Amino acid sequence: MKKRMTARIGAILTAAIIAAGSVLPVCAAENTADSTAETSETSVEGGDESFLFQLAVDGKDTVNVNPGDVITVAFTLKRTDADEAYTIYAMQNEIEYDSQFFELVEGSALVTNGIETRDLAMRDDMRKFYMNYLSMSGGESWQPSTLIGSFQLKVTGEEGSSTIKNDNCLMSYQDGSGSYPVETQDVTVVVSTDCKVHFETNGGSAVEDVTAVLGEKLQKPEDPVREGYYLEAWCTDMDLNEPWDFAKDTVRGNMTLYAKWAEGEKPAEIGSYGMIGLIAVLIMAAVVAVWMWMKKKKGQNAQ
Repeated sequence: MKKRMTARIGAILTAAIIAAGSVLPVCAAENTADSTAETSETSVEGGDESFLFQLAVDGKDTVNVNPGDVITVAFTLKRTDADEAYTIYAMQNEIEYDSQFFELVEGSALVTNGIETRDLAMRDDMRKFYMNYLSMSGGESWQPSTLIGSFQLKVTGEEGSSTIKNDNCLMSYQDGSGSYPVETQDVTVVVSTDCKVHFETNGGSAVEDVTAVLGEKLQKPEDPVREGYYLEAWCTDMDLNEPWDFAKDTVRGNMTLYAKWAEGEKPAEIGSYGMIGLIAVLIMAAVVAVWMWMKKKKGQNAQ
């Protein structure tokens, strides 16, 4: 009788441990699935050709400067799958720079034949210097490495650093149905390693600007307060699609973080220690249930 009881207790406890432990791999599986989906969404179908959109200042991707310096930003388009000439149909690069850190030198652009340029203001103090090409004759033959053009920026920032970025880069198929795979190389301009971080709270209580060290993690400030809402995340973009991870992300230059709010009260978070506690509670509940069952069974046998 005792052996059967012991076997039943062991079976119940084993089932409880397995059920509780399954909570952790489920969370991991969900994260893996999200990562796989993201990789699938960002993969690009194309032909055999592939390209590099390369920005540089004095041939470098990182330069140290002083306030007031004028730099020349060069944009080179390189074929990366083969060192052979190719036919280009259409090309687009929206070169993004921070108007709080740089000022465009008017009339400084020098470009190869057929390249159209335009400088436009964006919503968040950023500007984009467009360099675009469209063949009007069904395609042109270009060399595997072509200097598309250059333009000059005056450094107006007093501290920190800023990255000049390739954005919305496209190398069109002949029929315009898509783009060949492209990679990008941006250029970082450094005045100092002390970078300014501004927090835009979007209707919440104020959070003071801080100075952070280039290449290091940013300390998370106290959450701002907004009635009827809780802070869901700090994001690097105004559209609130790119959350900043204080545990992993490192400072890449002067930046603004935007508060992303959600209505209601902040849900409780269960960390790793909380998960262990939950498992322990489930095991204890199983033990109590077995003990009560044994007690009841013993009473029935006594009758």
